[in-house]
Amino acid sequence: MNSRSIIPVIVTITLVCPAFSSCDSNSEEHAPWVDTYTHQRLGINRYVEPAGAVWSWGTNASGYFGDGSVMLAYTPMEVTAPVAFAKVGAAAHSSWGITTGGDLYWWGEHLFDSGFADSPTRIELDFPVADLSCIEDSCVFLGTDGLVRTNYDLAGDWALDTIFPTVSASLVATAVTIGRYRACALDTGGSAWCWGENDAGQAVPGDSRTFIDTPTRVAGGPYTQLTAGPGLLTCGLTAEGEAMCWGVDDTFDLDGPDAPVLVTPEARYTAIWAGYFLVGALAQGGLVNYDNAATTTLPDVAFTAIDGYEYGYCALADDGTLYCFGGRDAFKGAGESPDFSTAVPPVGGGVSFANFGVGGTPPTCLSTEEQHVCGLAADGRTLCWGGNTAHQLGQYLVTASATPLMTPSDLDIIATTGPLLLDSAGDLYISTAMIDEDILRAGLWPVATGYGFERLSHRPGGLLTCAIDGAGRVSCFDVCLNGYEVTFQGPCSPTSVDLPAPAAQVVTVTTMGCAIVEGGAVHCWALPTNTRTPSCQEPPCGASAPVLLPAKGKAAWLAADNTHLLVLTTDGELFGYMLDTQTELFQEPFALPSSVPAVKVWFSNGQLLGLTAEGALVTWRSLASDGELYYEGHLPFTTVAFTDSYSGEACALTADERIYCFTHQQPPTLFFDPANP
Repeated sequence: MNSRSIIPVIVTITLVCPAFSSCDSNSEEHAPWVDTYTHQRLGINRYVEPAGAVWSWGTNASGYFGDGSVMLAYTPMEVTAPVAFAKVGAAAHSSWGITTGGDLYWWGEHLFDSGFADSPTRIELDFPVADLSCIEDSCVFLGTDGLVRTNYDLAGDWALDTIFPTVSASLVATAVTIGRYRACALDTGGSAWCWGENDAGQAVPGDSRTFIDTPTRVAGGPYTQLTAGPGLLTCGLTAEGEAMCWGVDDTFDLDGPDAPVLVTPEARYTAIWAGYFLVGALAQGGLVNYDNAATTTLPDVAFTAIDGYEYGYCALADDGTLYCFGGRDAFKGAGESPDFSTAVPPVGGGVSFANFGVGGTPPTCLSTEEQHVCGLAADGRTLCWGGNTAHQLGQYLVTASATPLMTPSDLDIIATTGPLLLDSAGDLYISTAMIDEDILRAGLWPVATGYGFERLSHRPGGLLTCAIDGAGRVSCFDVCLNGYEVTFQGPCSPTSVDLPAPAAQVVTVTTMGCAIVEGGAVHCWALPTNTRTPSCQEPPCGASAPVLLPAKGKAAWLAADNTHLLVLTTDGELFGYMLDTQTELFQEPFALPSSVPAVKVWFSNGQLLGLTAEGALVTWRSLASDGELYYEGHLPFTTVAFTDSYSGEACALTADERIYCFTHQQPPTLFFDPANP
């Protein structure tokens, strides 16, 4: 299915300081442009070369670089591997593959060390690996010799990284599993041996030790499979297909029993998996999920293996078809919007798999829960899908860059602000992550084409985006592109503003737009948005009639933040207008004194900077203070942009296109030279 949509990007604090140019849209080179778009100190900064190339730095979490980064895959993507794998799996933000000779490769976040890789990279170990099981950065390895090794000390140091002690010289195993602070191995006779935390009997039931530092046999068996969950539930599958469990689980009323308990006396299974609940593959066919109430899915399908992370899991059918349940839609591997109403869609439309593994990470205060799956297809391909925030899908990704990176594009960009880019043809694009053919990929997508825009204004902290075409007409985007939450779903129609004369510059203040028209008058208007005016359902919804702003002189330049409009007159005087957001009216103007005359100013979150005609930096410590030279012995700058207005951090561009960055405490320092990137 060839579908497109945008994931919402919530922006609570957004600051931008655009520099307007009067470049000819038909010229081959344009005035250089520098811009910033910040979100709680995590933002994107841009530089546009005169030749139209765009450089970005900062964070790329929402795909604002437009660089082709793969953020998410709703269907399997092939991993380019240097060798053939016999088995693949996943854990946390990591993916791994094992060759027939026992070589271990990883991609994504390193399995147990630091670092990232976007393609399979070999881990140099002094023993060949047959299988492994990991949770976060703790792993248990099964060697081809049957010995069990860990990357942690069984005494409790869970991160030795480069030392792989053998848990027991006498334990020869056929399978391993690891759960939260405990692990288990299955020996050649079908006995279960476990170690680790045991305060609830989750490692070895009936053992009074709260921590077991050597493999200890669990009663019962013989077992054919062991599974340890992220909670306190541990289970073993007997040769008769019985699920024997120990530890703690509310569904089965387990509370630290002294021996494994037969939790479902009537049911027999071919495979089981313990997450925060038990899932079993019934011997007669079908999957049963014991999350509060036992529910059976796909009763006519025989399953051979189950794996998952927390509340999401996948099951492999005996014909190689893979089905995934729970978690987010991307985890299911069946497309952007899988339809579960009539049937469970298989992964990849029915790709045949030999084996697979599931990885995941819990939600944090800065990110949501993420899951991904990697599987070895029957034809030998390694396929992965789900989240790619750490390269775990083996796909290109840039999450952040402290140095500028060029955005690949054939567009001739003349201006940018926030995620928006304006090209020399007058078309407006957005750089963000969009779902295209079931892949959430960072790219440049058209917002409005054919309008002949030449200048652009966007206040990411407000709700409006406005642009000026070659005839000086102003158009604004309200519903289809929202500054607080990007809800862009595809190309949209702007709302025109009925100004009395052609506009030379436009800025936005929250829900207000203001423009300088011919003659130096400033007109302002309000534009309804879908978040503030529920009756406005489809654009265009219309703008209020522009109102002439009482001025102290002819306006030459405008600047704005979320609450103030600043007007610089042709006489060099600077006035501020505070917006009353309730009445959508500006209060009486107040003068901003300046001992140093500025010809342009930039304003963000109360921070104010300006440039003199000679390109010297001017600063106002507050709106009540006097403007003064920022630094003696200055460089001649042409434009300015804040990178962090909370601390006064900003960058400025020189006439020879070098970018210097500075703060109140640090003088301008060369940050980027496009001639020597």
